[in-house]
Amino acid sequence: MEYVRSWLQKVPGDAPVCSFPPFYGGGYEKLYEPYEPVLDAAETSRAAYKIGNSATALGVILAVFERHLSELAEGWFDAASGEPVRAGTAPLETVFGVRDVPVATAAVVRAAIDRMVQDGTVPEDAPWRALDVRAGATP
Repeated sequence: MEYVRSWLQKVPGDAPVCSFPPFYGGGYEKLYEPYEPVLDAAETSRAAYKIGNSATALGVILAVFERHLSELAEGWFDAASGEPVRAGTAPLETVFGVRDVPVATAAVVRAAIDRMVQDGTVPEDAPWRALDVRAGATP
């Protein structure tokens, strides 16, 4: 913070100033330290594909990430026991391993959910409970 104050003393009084001093105890270096692995991965991606553009290198990393969405289930699911390892919610991408399903499939699922809501099988405010019903669990 002292550096910012001394720098501001050098700026003419009538000059506009915009400053973003670190609000993190260790300064900006510590603030951005958790991003180092991302930058390292981008560099590896860039080098592997001989990419000159950082955004494209990050796109390659994200493409690899997308191919492994279901592996993120490890954060909430024990595959050996078939039980959750924590409470809360889980992203559907980690259940199905994809972000999107074909529209025809989505329409069939949506219609089935609507029927379950209409007949009272699942509550209107919890349509996701249809998954419990179809899996043989009690909603």
